[in-house]
Amino acid sequence: MKNITVAVPESTYIRARVWAAEHQTSISAVVAFLLRTLPETKRAAAQFPRQGEKPLTTSHQPLMTNQ
Repeated sequence: MKNITVAVPESTYIRARVWAAEHQTSISAVVAFLLRTLPETKRAAAQFPRQGEKPLTTSHQPLMTNQ
């Protein structure tokens, strides 16, 4: 297993910690799940910024929902 380092804004980190705690898991487990399932998510590929493009902003949006 490989370790990775990811830099995120503090507000994103706090929201992720709260979400993980509410779901009795860790940020590492959430990120690992997202990375494993990302290749199967067509919407993620369609919305991901191409090299040189400005990334999408997600401030004030839920980290994850049950919908």
